[in-house]
Order: sequence, then structure tokens, then C-alpha cells
Amino acid sequence: SCYGSDVYPNEFCGMFTRNPADAPTGAYNIDEVWASYVNINRQKVTGFDLLANYERDFNFGQLSLSAEATYTKKDIYQLFDSPLAGGSTISDYVGGVGRPQIVGNLVARLKRGDVTYSYGLDYVDATERLTPLATSTYLGWQNAVHDLQADRRIYHSASVQWNLPKYTFLLGIANLTDKKPDTISSTAGYNRLGNVPLNATQYDLLGRQLFGRFTYKF
Repeated sequence: SCYGSDVYPNEFCGMFTRNPADAPTGAYNIDEVWASYVNINRQKVTGFDLLANYERDFNFGQLSLSAEATYTKKDIYQLFDSPLAGGSTISDYVGGVGRPQIVGNLVARLKRGDVTYSYGLDYVDATERLTPLATSTYLGWQNAVHDLQADRRIYHSASVQWNLPKYTFLLGIANLTDKKPDTISSTAGYNRLGNVPLNATQYDLLGRQLFGRFTYKF
């Protein structure tokens, strides 16, 4: 955090000591680290949650729709008394990688007798690195600017469920279109699994999945 943050020096740099330059051995080696707990100076999340349900009987069956969405207006996280002290130029991280501004899902169900058909959509908004990276030379281009963004994703799922007096059997497919998580490069400054940002836990890391459930009442 001392050397890898956007702002240097910062408060993390005072949480360890180094050997002096004239030390008999290990000159400049880290001598001691104070890995104590640090109280969070400020943390605040504001936004809106939306929940909507619709249900109606038709000649072809009973239709129900359920939708949930979250819009995050602010996502403030500040470890010290100022963003700069914590090695950052910002304290509001909404829209940053791992903190999408909008997430939501929609589930549609059609019940016809003992069989229920379900179709779902999950939405994850696009995110990006909120603080700029230093320019560099890339393939001969001077002052190249890193444009870091993790794209939005929409995941589809479908299932069929049979309801009998003593048995319930469900079979379905998650991530129907086998949508892959977006990737970022090593210059992004985030922890990664391969090239997938670990911060963006809203992404489906497994791909298309077949699932089932069997229930017996006795």
C-alpha cells in the first residue's frame, strides 16, 4: 500500500521500518512491520433499491414477474483522515472495478398445471479504474494512456420444475449463453485470477452450468 498506491508517500509508509544504509548486513532491508488494525475513518453507501412484482392468471397459465435493482449513488471508503493519506486521490469508489453502480435481476415464471417454467436475467453494470494511470511508451507510442474498463454483463438462465404431491424435480441451465467474465491487464493495479479481476465478484467465473434439484416429502 505504501509503494503501490496512487499517491506516495502515504500513511502506510510509516507502518514499517528499514535497516540503515550502513547496517552490517541487510542494508535497507525491512526491519519491522506494524501490522496492527487501523480503524476506518469513514464509510458510507447511499443509493436506491427497487423491487417490483407482477402476477396474473391467463388461459395458458399463471404468469409472474419479479424484478430487483440496486442503484448506488455513493460508495465512500476512507481509511485515514483524507484520501491522500490512504494513498488515493478519491474516496467515492462507486463505478470502480468491483463496485458497479447498477445491478439487477429479472425472473419470469409461467405455471401450467404441475409444471413451472422459469427464465431469468442478471445484469451487472460496467466498471472502470477511477484514478488515472501514469502514461507510458507502448509499442513505440509516446505518452500512451491506459484506458481500463470492465464491460457490463447480462446473464441468462432457464429452468423447468415439476411439482407432484410428494416429489419436486427441477432442471435448469445457468449462464445459458456461456458468457465469459471481462478481463483486465496486469497494469490495471487490481488483484486478478488469470486476467479476471477478483474485485469484480459479480462476474460468473464458471461459465455455462447445468443444475438440478430433487425433493421428496415424507
